[in-house]
Amino acid sequence: MAASSPNEIRRGSFSRAFELPEGLVGERATATFEHGFLTLCIPKAEEVKPKQIKISAAPTDQPEHELAGAGSGR
Repeated sequence: MAASSPNEIRRGSFSRAFELPEGLVGERATATFEHGFLTLCIPKAEEVKPKQIKISAAPTDQPEHELAGAGSGR
């Protein structure tokens, strides 16, 4: 006789609770249940997402050809 293992296929109401890792926004979570699969989508918090910073060079008084030779030891 094979040993039975617990499974989660049940009829009626069911609930499960778990803690989310740091950096996720549980209040904006969405869930779908299709064909027996529960899919959870939990977005990352804004401060966790990578940020892009634009960098621009300050204008200089030297002509470009003088800058090209800078540091070449001439």
